[in-house]
Amino acid sequence: MLKTIKILAATFAVSLLLIGCGSKEPQTYVDPEFDGAPKWVMVPFVEGAISEVGSAKRNAGNDFGFQREEAMANARDNLARQISTKVKNMFKSYKTTTTAADGTFDKTTEAVSKQITNQTLAGSRQKDLWTSKSGTMYVLMVLDTKSVSALMGDAAKSAYKNDQAAYQRFLAAQAQGELDAELAK
Repeated sequence: MLKTIKILAATFAVSLLLIGCGSKEPQTYVDPEFDGAPKWVMVPFVEGAISEVGSAKRNAGNDFGFQREEAMANARDNLARQISTKVKNMFKSYKTTTTAADGTFDKTTEAVSKQITNQTLAGSRQKDLWTSKSGTMYVLMVLDTKSVSALMGDAAKSAYKNDQAAYQRFLAAQAQGELDAELAK
């Protein structure tokens, strides 16, 4: 009888454990840094504009203006990367084995990436600002899509002019070559 009670108690305890585990909803981790953050901090979307977020941690002097300028600079950098980024990438992989009795296998992998952005952001402006509980400042910067269209148009014109000038130089060099060939006859 005591053995039966122990078995029933153990079964009951296991049942409670299984029921407790099965009824919990999946837990998601929320970083306390973003507790109460506006949606734009994580999803910087503004209708009719290209938008990005920049952040800056509180500085030792607690200088609000300096912190804001740093956050704005980070956001502008992110905006510029959306518009134009030159990327250089290199990936190397090296593998070797030995055929000795206790053979070895060596592998080395190296990845290097460099991104360069050079873009003028005329018309970028701060749309919003939020400071977290830890003192990190988040700034939402926007650039009107009309400004971006103008930037792209200017870039296309500049590229066309450069290509046109290069073609003119090519034609001049070709003509000079033809003249030299005729004079050599």
